[in-house]
Amino acid sequence: MPIIKHFSSDLGRKVAIWEKTETEEELLDIAELIPVDQIKYNHIKLNKRKMEWLTAKVLMKSIGFDHTYSILPSGKPYINEHFHFSITHSLPYVGIIEHSNSVGIDIQKPEDKMLRIQHKYCHPQEIERVKDHEHQLEMLSIIWSAKEAVFKVYGENIHFADQLLTHPFDITDRIIQCDFKTSQGVAAHRLGLLKVNDHFCVHSL
Repeated sequence: MPIIKHFSSDLGRKVAIWEKTETEEELLDIAELIPVDQIKYNHIKLNKRKMEWLTAKVLMKSIGFDHTYSILPSGKPYINEHFHFSITHSLPYVGIIEHSNSVGIDIQKPEDKMLRIQHKYCHPQEIERVKDHEHQLEMLSIIWSAKEAVFKVYGENIHFADQLLTHPFDITDRIIQCDFKTSQGVAAHRLGLLKVNDHFCVHSL
């Protein structure tokens, strides 16, 4: 289906989200892969990964994103020092953000596993804050996505529970904050929060 979210901020950030409803054949027709991309696609073994990659290509094409990029050792996609982007997959949704500064985006569906592994990515203050919340899974999912988005900004090792701390927020908020604590001080990140049907998307502002 067409893009379900597509907007630009006053600061030049562009965000787009695609909902995959197409078959593999339909996506291939839309993507019109060039030979080098067709080879990459053919080498992806897992079907889920193939669909994520292919849907991302369709999304990129639909917004005119035709940049050549490489993947750094950290796993972060890189174009050049003047243009940055980040991409996220949680089928049926794929999201992308682009800007002149380093950015991050993550989309997730609240699932029980967030509750099981919360001690691995939540600061004790966050665990205490959400433990009796009526939307605990949603809150935990947003915390995870906020930290993933900040992590993608830097593309390096970050301890989610120790170094990243979200400020108090609610699931109806549109802007949340996450602090990144380093030996040099604290970097405050303002993040946008979108609800996309049963998923939540968090992205750089």
